[in-house]
Amino acid sequence: PVTFKSSETYITLPTLKVQQAGVVSFKFKTIKDNGLMFYNKGSPTEPNFVAIELYDGKLYFVYDFGSITRRVLFSPRIVSDGQQHEVQIRFFGRHIDLLLNGESKRINFVSGENLTDNLRGAFYVGGYDSYTTLPWYVWSREGYQGCIQDLRINGKQVDLHALVKGQFLYGKVERKCLDMPRECTQLQPCRNGFCIDSWDGYRCDCRGTRFTGRNCEKNALIGALDGNQVAIVSIDAPRTHTNDISLRFKSPLKDALLFQTYTDVSNEYLRCELENGRIKVTTNLGGETKNTDINYSIKCLHMQQTFRNTRHKFIRGLSISYYAGENLNDFQWHTVYINRRANQIEVWVDDGERVTGELAGERYFFDIGQIFVGGLTDDRTAIGGDATNYIGYMQSFMFNDVSVFDTAKKPLSFNLTDITTLPPLIYNPVTIKTREHYVQLPTLRIPQSMVINLMFKTKETSGVILFNGGRNNEFIAVELYNGYLHFSFNTSDSAPALRMNTPQPLNDNKWHTVTIRRVDNRRFSVSIDGASTTIASEGRDTSIDLQGPLYIGGLPENMFDKPYINSALLSKNGFQGCLASIDLSGAVPDLLQYSRGSTDISTGCTEIQSICGPNTCSNFGTCVPDGGLFRCDCNMTSYVGTICSE
Repeated sequence: PVTFKSSETYITLPTLKVQQAGVVSFKFKTIKDNGLMFYNKGSPTEPNFVAIELYDGKLYFVYDFGSITRRVLFSPRIVSDGQQHEVQIRFFGRHIDLLLNGESKRINFVSGENLTDNLRGAFYVGGYDSYTTLPWYVWSREGYQGCIQDLRINGKQVDLHALVKGQFLYGKVERKCLDMPRECTQLQPCRNGFCIDSWDGYRCDCRGTRFTGRNCEKNALIGALDGNQVAIVSIDAPRTHTNDISLRFKSPLKDALLFQTYTDVSNEYLRCELENGRIKVTTNLGGETKNTDINYSIKCLHMQQTFRNTRHKFIRGLSISYYAGENLNDFQWHTVYINRRANQIEVWVDDGERVTGELAGERYFFDIGQIFVGGLTDDRTAIGGDATNYIGYMQSFMFNDVSVFDTAKKPLSFNLTDITTLPPLIYNPVTIKTREHYVQLPTLRIPQSMVINLMFKTKETSGVILFNGGRNNEFIAVELYNGYLHFSFNTSDSAPALRMNTPQPLNDNKWHTVTIRRVDNRRFSVSIDGASTTIASEGRDTSIDLQGPLYIGGLPENMFDKPYINSALLSKNGFQGCLASIDLSGAVPDLLQYSRGSTDISTGCTEIQSICGPNTCSNFGTCVPDGGLFRCDCNMTSYVGTICSE
């Protein structure tokens, strides 16, 4: 047995003789997921080759025997588990049998395939001397690390010990089977994420978490995008035919662009976006005629010709899209993963089902010059179609083990922070200038998983922020009263209405975040600036059958006089101040579009002079705006007078 300690070394044998009834067999064990184990190339005029490699922990047999290049998986099981595995490759006249631990798979030859005697040069074991010249269908660009033993070729035992000595590989290849490193089990070094043993110790996979660092011990940078920010990140990505991309995101939008790649070499791109609450990954890799410099072979009608070190044109296929996940606009954290292996692509979200596909064409690479994050900026990127700018948070954007945010060459257009508490996400802000103005939206849906998010900012003490009535006097309402935020609702048979309010006033001219979540048929959870409480209905009929418009910022004046609304609401006027970040169970309305052109509502948040201040009325009297003036409601005090001071 021998152990390859480095991925940069190899042993050479005489040319592999592929013959009828020939057998190549060996045993191996490793903890490394990727690496070239065996390779023999063809003659200068013939593209034939044979290779065995590990990739993503699985064992592949890759070969070209005349008319087609084929890549065959021995078994779907992971074999980079540190356990010993036994392999046999048996060659016959019209087929090849692959055996892994006794499990057999047969490859039947197609027309034009024959056992080849065109292999030339050395038979490489454990690596190769020129990875950039490997065939495109061989994915590895590094050597194997691990133990190989009992290598037999066509019935003859290969003396690996003698080869190590004769090729002066002392210190690089050990003449015994070394124990596999087990630091993950022994040290448990990863504070978060997933620990993976390696020959160099261990590595921590932090993807899918909010952490980064050697041991996933640091908070990863978080970006907050409000729909007006687009970042262009220049990236020095090596030309490769394998890619590993992941991005953690949290958004209320059903449709929005997460990112799209761009290169000035061609029109090829990869685009990741939300479409109707699902991840959609689209690529035309590559979709146009592209010039490039590489070695490759063209095969047509079993006629072969090899070109070397010249400029060639590649015709790529049309765009193709892959969908994964659902209901991803729930304003919860999700991670999208995109793996490309040559012309194979795999897309999934979180721990969900993996969607796989095959890209058109072959022998191409993925060129990337820039990555557009959160939206597009000009016609250069319009090849992927129009896009809705992203609103939400992003974190841990990884591209081939490189952090896109950490390595950005220019400052991004959005702020990045590594704090544990998320920065406020203020988007679609508007200012409601008068208490008489309101915005009318379609009826609020109350699905089983209803979630309402909104932000507000005001100096005013009272005002209706949200109200929707129902068929049988049901309603749901959010209002400010005497500076305190109130949430109330009424089911078909709950009387009086159920109500909760904040323990402190919130009319301090600062942004406050409100989240109302339906827990089940009876309960609502209300979170205000991160502090949560739950209220529940005890009635038998817990349905809330809303009808009519959803009102934002107030009500028509005549509705305040309806008895059930008058008793339901403490505030008797509309809201005056700023509203933003309204998310109604995945619907994100732009209030300005619903304002019917009124000048009493404007985009952005602007300062409004408050009529009612915190001390306008004395002795806990309630200040009530009245046009451009105010009056003090002294009913709940033992005082009278203009300001409840007598």
